Amino acid sequence: MIGDAIYLDGAATQVTLTCTVVDTSEIEGAGSPIYGVEVVVDDPLFCSQPSCGAAPTSDGDFTVSAASVCLPQANGCGQQIGALGEGCQPVPGACCLGDDTCITAVIDACSAEGGQFLGEEVECPPNGCGANSGGVLLVHATPGLQYSLGGEYCGDAVITSCGGGVYEVAGADTVVFHVVAAFPNDGAPGLSGVSFGIDYDPSAFSLIDGGSCADFELAQTAWPDSGSGTAVTWSVPRTTTLTEVYWFAGVNLNPGSPTRFALIEHPEVGAFFADNQIPANLDPVVCLGTLGFDQPGAWCCVTVGVDDSAGAPLPTAVALHAVTPNPVRDRAVIAFDLPAPSRFELGIYGVDGRRVRLLDAGARPAGSHRVTWDRRGDHDTAVPAGVYWVRLTTDARTEVQKLLIVR
Repeated sequence: MIGDAIYLDGAATQVTLTCTVVDTSEIEGAGSPIYGVEVVVDDPLFCSQPSCGAAPTSDGDFTVSAASVCLPQANGCGQQIGALGEGCQPVPGACCLGDDTCITAVIDACSAEGGQFLGEEVECPPNGCGANSGGVLLVHATPGLQYSLGGEYCGDAVITSCGGGVYEVAGADTVVFHVVAAFPNDGAPGLSGVSFGIDYDPSAFSLIDGGSCADFELAQTAWPDSGSGTAVTWSVPRTTTLTEVYWFAGVNLNPGSPTRFALIEHPEVGAFFADNQIPANLDPVVCLGTLGFDQPGAWCCVTVGVDDSAGAPLPTAVALHAVTPNPVRDRAVIAFDLPAPSRFELGIYGVDGRRVRLLDAGARPAGSHRVTWDRRGDHDTAVPAGVYWVRLTTDARTEVQKLLIVR
């Protein structure tokens, strides 16, 4: 050891690491580390230290976030790894109450008030929470919808609930898909405008066509290039829980290789829903969806709108459900619950602790969610047979499930 780093002097020098969280930038020299059981190359998420490089000789708080892989419930060793235990305080954010007022609170306090937590560090809208609070923008592909040049596809999105959306497609055909605004089933939206942006890899995905489903549009000059944004408005507010906002047609340029079309914040004005008040109440879009091409998309459903069960109760705790089917031969469905809006990361890990595939990550509203895994890794190679772990990391806690891949 030299200071906070491991130095391997000489090509023949080796060190075996087990049940360890490693910052690889702090391993130096000509030798090689041997990664044994349950080694995780990850940020420990210290409460007040930015990286492993500050530990353990520096002063500071070396307790960790509830999402840290150092904690026993989050790693396969079942023991605490190189930290002082959980200690970070929850971060407050915007909380919309039933009377449309907004307060700044942590998740637990917001839930106790019967409010809807919009996310850590999210600021309250200047005019309070409007009728469109808690809404998301999802990307849905209607099966069997054929594209033809010059066609218009507003009104053609066959979707009856957020949970009934199609967020993953495959093949070489041109796909018609829609951006849909979705709101809680117990809400009463009054949608007059939406702003959002788009992101895709032009070398892997070709965006062929598209059009607004609103009455007016103010797009950036570069629209619809990747990284650009647009804003659309209606003359009469839309009051349904599902509203078509935009349609696109595109194709995977490398069929069989994964790519995606993602919604992002408008680069100038952000991602918001506007009502018809003067000035308009701007409610933040709490989740931006993704359509996956030969890979899972981002399941971006709102509260009681998921799994086609309008009015279903919200989950009461973070939960990662058993993988189905298990053992896995070709594809697996992974379902998880969030009791409140939360940032999360869902991934597949090997028994050595290394990540095999990042399935999904970002901010999601409360509700039940699911993704499909195609047995491929982050580098689009088939994952070999063996034992793996599914890990769900949220602001509140981490859950793991074991899965077995067979030939």
